[in-house]
Amino acid sequence: MQDRKTTEKQLKQLKAAYASGVLRVRYGDTDVTYQSMTEMKKAINRLEKELGHNSGKITFFTMGYDKGL
Repeated sequence: MQDRKTTEKQLKQLKAAYASGVLRVRYGDTDVTYQSMTEMKKAINRLEKELGHNSGKITFFTMGYDKGL
């Protein structure tokens, strides 16, 4: 496993590429081309999990009640 700073830098580059719709990302001497945006999103999620970042998902709960009649 690489150091946290390197992983955060890769995550930032990957998110920028994802946002712009580009499937190719360069990390130093390594050039990675993803098969699809779905595969790229999986890589982003994996790196976020590795870093302990929140997934960014918000969960809403709706309370229900009735008059009991």
